[in-house]
Amino acid sequence: MRFGRIIIHYLSLSVVFLLVSVSYVTASGIKVHLTGSHDNDKVYLAVYQGTSIMLVDSVQLNQGVGVIPSKNIKGPGLYKLYIDKDRHQDILLGDDYDMSITATAGDKLKINNVVGAKETVLFFQYESRLLDARNAMSSYRKQYTEFENNKDSVAAIRKRMNTLNERMKRFMQAQSSESNTLFYADFIKAAKSVGLPKSLYGNARKDTVLWSKQYNFMRNHFFDNIDFSNEGLVRSPILERNLDKYMKDILVPLPDSIGPALLMVIEKSKKNEAVYKYVANHLLTSSINSKIMGMDKVFVQIASQNQLRSGQTLLDSVNYKKVKDKVMAVMPVLVGAKAHNLSLQDSQDRDVSLYSQQGKYHVVVFWDPTCNHCKKVVPDLYQRAFTKYFGEGVDFMAVNTQQDVEKWSKFIKDQNIGQWINVYDKYGNSFMHHYYNITTTPKIYLLDHDMKIVAKDVGVDTLVDILDEKLN
Repeated sequence: MRFGRIIIHYLSLSVVFLLVSVSYVTASGIKVHLTGSHDNDKVYLAVYQGTSIMLVDSVQLNQGVGVIPSKNIKGPGLYKLYIDKDRHQDILLGDDYDMSITATAGDKLKINNVVGAKETVLFFQYESRLLDARNAMSSYRKQYTEFENNKDSVAAIRKRMNTLNERMKRFMQAQSSESNTLFYADFIKAAKSVGLPKSLYGNARKDTVLWSKQYNFMRNHFFDNIDFSNEGLVRSPILERNLDKYMKDILVPLPDSIGPALLMVIEKSKKNEAVYKYVANHLLTSSINSKIMGMDKVFVQIASQNQLRSGQTLLDSVNYKKVKDKVMAVMPVLVGAKAHNLSLQDSQDRDVSLYSQQGKYHVVVFWDPTCNHCKKVVPDLYQRAFTKYFGEGVDFMAVNTQQDVEKWSKFIKDQNIGQWINVYDKYGNSFMHHYYNITTTPKIYLLDHDMKIVAKDVGVDTLVDILDEKLN
């Protein structure tokens, strides 16, 4: 279960999680000695699931001491000792859960000491080293500002900063190569960003060939530091943060570029069943929630090749049905697909076919005369788009999704929008709601001359921008 639905963002590894020094472990589990606490205080252990945390266990302290047993620990990963929303601290667990932790409970939870489990101690030492480096760098930056007008002082300070950076890079490299650890080294390595090779250095803003090489390198190598076979990375924020950064900052924001790249990442994740399940489901959710138009195509690709594939158990039965229903709903209206023909009736009961329109582009808006948002959008669409583009070969079809002719006719008259094609489904046999995924109104589609979907679910501003670009 979610622990109070607490979502605590994982800070940069340059920020300290632990300040630890320790005493020897005798209990089987995590022995916590908390000073500054009360006898009725509880200490909770929670585990990261991506950027969320979930409760694992808790212990009631007796004179400030309690033991969290090993039996409920989920496996290697990043965990959190938790007292309340203001007092919590991250710890890394490997395969050894026997340790002793001493901590102080003031305004914040401060872990002072850890003894026992090798990987937990290594992580503490790593974070302590990073804290020292961060404090030193902060001091150098302050000095840099104070002596910015002194050329010799600035050069000396810059040299010290560069030396510190290089020393920390070597330290991190050594830690990510730490032997005899199952999770710690992979965790540290996963936290390091993949950089461009020196052969691809340069400003690519005006060099399209260099830009293409840089882009393709990052597209193919962004996850080089991630060991997809290590299940523990699912129990940390690092994997999720990398997946999100890859989608938002690395890939070109076009569905036809994003889709193949995400499928490639999912294929890499199949080294471990739990990692595969996490990566595939996270990218599936991210694709359908994306603000990039046309990403439902990526959603369909991921679902068809993974969640809905025969024999897969990535989803429970309830979510399987939801994903399958969503795929069926969006399949007819994927950007680039040919829109379904509609045969509807105008106010004179004459049949009007969408495919009979001959314009360069076709705007189709589905609306409801009782919908408050439609009352704003439809007149705006008429004034800003129809009056501007109708003479340039753009057809406009306004489809009333209801069958109340009186309200429909009154709205057309009141808003003076009778010049465009106004139609409705008199006989209720068009199945427009299915073929155009009409769950809310208004819903605007832009089709090209061949009736292929160019844009959908756009606002008036975006539609005007697209038409300006297409026509000019």
